[in-house]
Amino acid sequence: MIDPDAKIAVQSELRAGETLLWASKPQIFPVNKVALMMTIWTFVWTLIVLGMLSVFFITTQDSSTPAPFLLIPTLMVFAGIGLFLLCLKSLIAPSHQVYAVTDQRGIIISPFLGYRTASLDRTSLLNSERTGFRLNSTLRFGPKPSMMGLGMYQIHLNQFYNIKNAHEVEALIHKTFASKG
Repeated sequence: MIDPDAKIAVQSELRAGETLLWASKPQIFPVNKVALMMTIWTFVWTLIVLGMLSVFFITTQDSSTPAPFLLIPTLMVFAGIGLFLLCLKSLIAPSHQVYAVTDQRGIIISPFLGYRTASLDRTSLLNSERTGFRLNSTLRFGPKPSMMGLGMYQIHLNQFYNIKNAHEVEALIHKTFASKG
């Protein structure tokens, strides 16, 4: 149950005396529907704003348009590009994550565009929800993250996305941590 590639990535995160019980990576590219829809929307929005800006430049080329009037459409283009890149990151990042369960905690490593590691304690691990198919499922731990504000563009490190045999991993977690209460 320990993927050799994932074991190499997790090895440096293990604490002294910690035993690795399971490690894996996503089996197939995990698609977050919200991130996908936001990526498509920001791409379309940026194209529309670019189109409007080009029409604005064409129609005002002969006149003496003051520079401050060009500032707002230009800022809208940069905002669109920035939002598109944030959404793209939240769409791609989970495919690079590495997951592990030890005798002390759960570990999620996200090395995509900045290395981040999350440790999941016993309480979080025992509060799990499994979604997806029997062979490739996602295990979410703790409460569902809020989608309000800029939080929707963050990669929340509380899920094992599209892991193989998630029901067995969930059973291993409950066997390991339910008795330690």
